[in-house]
Amino acid sequence: MKRQITRYLTLVLSVALIYGCYPDQYRSYSDYDMVLTNYDESANFNDYVTFHLPDTVVDIYDSTDRKLNPLTPGEQADLIDAIRKNFLDYGWVEVDSLDTSNLADVIITTTTIRAEFSLYYTIYWPTWGYYPGWGYYPGYGGCCYYPGYPYYPSYGGTYKEDYRVGSIQIDMLDPFAKADDDEEIPVVWSATIGGLLSSNTQSNSSRIERNVDLAFDQSTYLKK
Repeated sequence: MKRQITRYLTLVLSVALIYGCYPDQYRSYSDYDMVLTNYDESANFNDYVTFHLPDTVVDIYDSTDRKLNPLTPGEQADLIDAIRKNFLDYGWVEVDSLDTSNLADVIITTTTIRAEFSLYYTIYWPTWGYYPGWGYYPGYGGCCYYPGYPYYPSYGGTYKEDYRVGSIQIDMLDPFAKADDDEEIPVVWSATIGGLLSSNTQSNSSRIERNVDLAFDQSTYLKK
């Protein structure tokens, strides 16, 4: 689990850094969405037909942030439904409940991570450079070169951006495969979705559904 959390946070931080490089208030939240998929090249997906998708989403978030509330049952259900729909559309068969006589070929786990990040960046406006003044000022008792206004400083400065980011991790586990050295069940396919969280829950939900669809569009080898 520790290894997975590290991977999730790496993607979340990547989204944060991309946003920090282009701090533009006129950009859409969806412009910063990222969808990454990966799979075990040694896995034969033709051998997998059935899947089990638990209804529970492991939700990891900063509980000290009052604006980051737990996912509601409705939000969890929307996420699970989006994943289920894609598997069924690809020809998979769902196993609703597991027992010794009814085992699924793979188990799908879903995890979300949400946190707030602060980034500092510096903007330098173009300056006027060195202002040479009026040159030699001969009159009114003047005798010398009039320096005028020396180097004019920039109006730029360092700014702070606070924003919330989140990621969704979807893992396909093969419960029948041999565990690795860390005694973890091998992950044969995974999708990681990351982006900025807006205050519009409806927008967040539509982006999640769209990005889950994109993860499967990138994984046509899962089709039956």
